Amino acid sequence: MKIITAIGLPNVNEALKEIEECNVIGTDIQYQEGIIEALEEIEDIDCLVLSNNLPGEYNFNILINKIKEINGNIEIIVFLKEKNIDLENFLNSKGIYKIYYFNMQDFKIFFSNFTSNSKDFYKELSNEITELKSYILSNNSKKAIRMCKTKTAKVNKEIRKATKNVCDDSKIIVITGAFGVGKSIISTILAKLIEVKKKKVLLVDFDIFNNSIHTILGINKKCENNNLGPESFIKKVKDNFDVFLNTDIFYAEKSSKRQDEFKEDFRKLKEKYDFIIIDTTSNINYRFVKMILSNCDKLIFLIEPNLCEIKKANNILELYLKDFEIDIDKIKIIFNKVNKYGIADSILEELFGEFEIIGNIKYNEKYNLLINKNLWTNFDIDKYEEIYENLNK
Repeated sequence: MKIITAIGLPNVNEALKEIEECNVIGTDIQYQEGIIEALEEIEDIDCLVLSNNLPGEYNFNILINKIKEINGNIEIIVFLKEKNIDLENFLNSKGIYKIYYFNMQDFKIFFSNFTSNSKDFYKELSNEITELKSYILSNNSKKAIRMCKTKTAKVNKEIRKATKNVCDDSKIIVITGAFGVGKSIISTILAKLIEVKKKKVLLVDFDIFNNSIHTILGINKKCENNNLGPESFIKKVKDNFDVFLNTDIFYAEKSSKRQDEFKEDFRKLKEKYDFIIIDTTSNINYRFVKMILSNCDKLIFLIEPNLCEIKKANNILELYLKDFEIDIDKIKIIFNKVNKYGIADSILEELFGEFEIIGNIKYNEKYNLLINKNLWTNFDIDKYEEIYENLNK
């Protein structure tokens, strides 16, 4: 495989040269124009490892287009300086799905793809998830034994089921996953679908550090009075669709809000809505995260079906189950941004077979219309219908 690198890190170029399968041409290119020169001079380059942080005269999107014009068959691998969803979407639209960031974990995954041992990485990942499955099965067995031994618990459960009130019927659904997986978009579209079903829904923007629901909906998030309760932060989108904004103020990391007050706030909200959809933060250290996850009815965990994201997802799920002690029955998996270059469904089902998989949503460039122009288009509406039905089981 003929490879050129233009990542701004000469040591990456040198490390690739040590891999038998790689035929690395030249030294690491340090500027954008050098990439164009190299591609015009050297034929049959199979792979370009590229950073968006190189100096040069081109906008990065334009640079990608120029590279594609010169060599339409080249595989482009991109390292990004920081998370950029718009840029990722653009790269995906150009058939570029190997996107990494400048951290040790991503570099480890990147190098594993170039060695004859890349299958070992799948094996390593599979082993990690197998261990997680063993933990789950062990806990479920213990739980089953406890339930069999404790007849009273069963009776009490049946009594609670038979005497549910309106508050209990309300469903709190948390949308979670790694950063950039699409939580805010999925949360918004799901809330919109529930509203169309004539159900009263509250969409809560709990992405404290990177909130975007107000941008997606085209709503001004400014609140006139920050001293009142949660109701002062709720705005109406449609007759049956409300949105809870400014949680970054009301439930700030350093706020005096206690966890018992948090529980009481959401107990009251449950009395008013059929569904509460919570778009969560990716920062698992935020003090209310465990509270949100532990008290929801169902937890939708989004995963992008590629090696990098599966690794991240596995780490988060392990933390949810072992440290947060989240009931596995709550966790529902959705594969998001699915495309033809992703990991095969059969492998995904094997890796995450102990969880309930309730849907997969294809990558769609038109999501940008929703974000940029607030155009509510039916994206994979059948898939969302399936998800809605699964949530009502």
